[in-house]
Amino acid sequence: MSESQKEVKHERMQLEKWKEENEKKKRMKLLHQKKPFVAGIVHPPLKYVPPPPPSPMPSISGRVSQSIGNNSQITQKNFKGSKATKPLHSFAASNASFKPPELKTVTKLPTLARVQNKRKKINTTFAP
Repeated sequence: MSESQKEVKHERMQLEKWKEENEKKKRMKLLHQKKPFVAGIVHPPLKYVPPPPPSPMPSISGRVSQSIGNNSQITQKNFKGSKATKPLHSFAASNASFKPPELKTVTKLPTLARVQNKRKKINTTFAP
């Protein structure tokens, strides 16, 4: 080998050594770097969970099975005979009536007038 080739080889070796040293320095710097301050507990990121499929709805086609028809009749009978349909006891007297207070400032209450249609009605008759 000639001297120029030896020189090139030597320079390449020095360059590789320098690169390795720089990488070591960077790694050491990262290791000695101060850790960031974290307050509280670190939670994992939220993952998307799709909603459950909708439950099947009862049929509205008009067809009612016998078991459903019987159940509905039973429940209707229960509602007719229940105590909830009786009127609740009132504390007012049986002959009491409600009289709203008279408005002294307004002599006559305004009445709302109907809007008349401006369109004329067309009488259509069919004579065969």
